[in-house]
Amino acid sequence: MPRTRNIWTNCMTALVALAMLCGPSIAQTSDLSGLIRALESPNREIQAKAAEAIAKMGPAAKSAVPALTKSLNSNDATVRAAAALALASIGPDSRPAAHILLDKLKDPSAAVRARVAYALGKIGDKREPTIKALIDTALDSDANVRREVRDALREIKAPREMTMPLWVQTLNDADPSVVMPALHTLAELGPDAVPILRDAMKDKQACYWACLVAGELGPQAKDLTPD
Repeated sequence: MPRTRNIWTNCMTALVALAMLCGPSIAQTSDLSGLIRALESPNREIQAKAAEAIAKMGPAAKSAVPALTKSLNSNDATVRAAAALALASIGPDSRPAAHILLDKLKDPSAAVRARVAYALGKIGDKREPTIKALIDTALDSDANVRREVRDALREIKAPREMTMPLWVQTLNDADPSVVMPALHTLAELGPDAVPILRDAMKDKQACYWACLVAGELGPQAKDLTPD
């Protein structure tokens, strides 16, 4: 009986894989168990398509979290990014994957880092290690990653007392390669940057950079006029 069950399982996995290769219909399948099995396919394209199909199911696919968490360690960046997006679509039920997602904020692929940051925001993990890890990634060299990190910190409502020191400290750095990403990130915050810039203006070195950002914001920084 066990051998018969194994043969049946292998046949089902092969059929799901074949369906994926034959066209887009797999993205509309409701066979979550088949998609979970497809995540373990030796074919990376099939893995990625399975993760993309699971992402479209949203919170109803919460039973796929363990398999998607495993896919975060794939050797293929496309698979890792697709898995992170699927975890994001599932939402808070993906929190068991948070510890792996934190590690992937250092992924060599910018696309993966961006998806991971997005997922952490959608999962709503408000633990201090998560906030600190996001803050450490806030000055990423890639604009998409910076934007997703910024949005994630806003979505989980990270305490300002935790995020403020990062920006002020960064603006104190003498290395332009460190300061410039911070300036871009602050400018992207729009009016939300005003409290940060106000604190930065109290520091002799950071004040210079804060004024530059305020000038970039223009009318959005009108509340800084007295400062």
